[in-house]
Amino acid sequence: MIPERFKLAVFIMLTTLLSVSSGVFPGVVRGDIIDGNSRADRWVRQALAGDAATAQQAMAALRRLGAPAVEHMLAARPTADGEAEGSWRRALDTVCGQLDCVESRLFWFQDLDLAVQEAQRSQRPILSLRLLGRLDEELSCANSRFFRSILYADPMISDFLRQRFVLHWSSERPVPTFHLDFGEGRRLEGTLTGNSIHYVLDRRGRPVDGLPGLYGPGFFRGRLWAAAALADRLSPLDDDNFIEERAEAHGQMLARLAAEVSPVRLELDVLRLAQEGGDAVAPSEGMTPELTVLTARLAGERALSKAIVESPLVEAMSLGSANVDPNRPLWEILAEHHWRNLRLSETSLGLLRRQLDSFDGAVTEEALTTIQLAIGIDAMRNEYELHAVLHTWLTDTRQPQLDMGPFNARVYAELFLTPAEDPWLGLASVETFLALSGVAVADPGE
Repeated sequence: MIPERFKLAVFIMLTTLLSVSSGVFPGVVRGDIIDGNSRADRWVRQALAGDAATAQQAMAALRRLGAPAVEHMLAARPTADGEAEGSWRRALDTVCGQLDCVESRLFWFQDLDLAVQEAQRSQRPILSLRLLGRLDEELSCANSRFFRSILYADPMISDFLRQRFVLHWSSERPVPTFHLDFGEGRRLEGTLTGNSIHYVLDRRGRPVDGLPGLYGPGFFRGRLWAAAALADRLSPLDDDNFIEERAEAHGQMLARLAAEVSPVRLELDVLRLAQEGGDAVAPSEGMTPELTVLTARLAGERALSKAIVESPLVEAMSLGSANVDPNRPLWEILAEHHWRNLRLSETSLGLLRRQLDSFDGAVTEEALTTIQLAIGIDAMRNEYELHAVLHTWLTDTRQPQLDMGPFNARVYAELFLTPAEDPWLGLASVETFLALSGVAVADPGE
């Protein structure tokens, strides 16, 4: 006969193993998990088959459940295309807080306080996206549409973000949209100007780093990996030590960027000298951009990949001559050096092809080549110019930048050239006369 004390020991051991293998934590009864899953599955059924009011309530309940709700929704995908598939996709996007969630499988908080609570519970940093428009709507700013297509839809990026971060997005302001009527039922819709940034915050919501604009997938993951590691290291620190340690880290990052770009600048200077046949050309000084003229054209040039979508219309609406980026050869060479980490995944390319399905195959492939090149050049400008400015700001311990509100306002005003006090985002001025009655154009400075 087995002694009672051994029976008790075996029971405790088996109970512990069952709890660990089932993902049940101490203090949580197994039946509670089963009941929770049952409730989630019931909410999914109501979200897909209930009346409008019931469906809305069910999706709100799934949003409160958080990231696990996405898996419940994915498990309920219809087996055949058609109206049911469309309804399921729309419900999934609502639960995720992101358009095209079927590709990304990402859950996004829209309340930063809730994201901070989850970050502290899960001991993960926060990836906070600021954009013009909304991530769960088709016509958000061009950069965020590229995020959905080429970053979040990339399986490598999707898996990394779900495992490493708590995700949050916030709309900076509505995105300007245009509607062109060509007659006979042909209309063109799109967006004008605006930029986006991914902030990395520690578990307390303090800004650790930021990636301005668009990056290629491998480059994006690499920079986020480093920022997440820094956030983990800084999270336990009080504010004073946090500021000092963050400043030192960004000083090192700034030095690394300078070391990477200096040989390329020298190479360009030598080439320029050979072409001109003149005296030696002094190396270009600094990477800090001029942050003075606030126009939509200049703001658009801060994001080349989105500019191929928006620039023709911005040019048509703006006065004055176009500005040419003198550093474009530098970005092109750097893009060649980093090309392996800038290429798009087959999943992302497939999504882009579906979005370009109104064109024939040859035109689509040419467009994809152009898009990939633009993304590569844009990523290099964002990293070596705009990100360098952020590094500089975050090394300044006299302006600690602990509050996301003022820090983000400074980014949009000085880095993206779209300050909150300009209601027109540089698209309107007193010099612009449209010769149309009923069209109000106010002074953006008022």
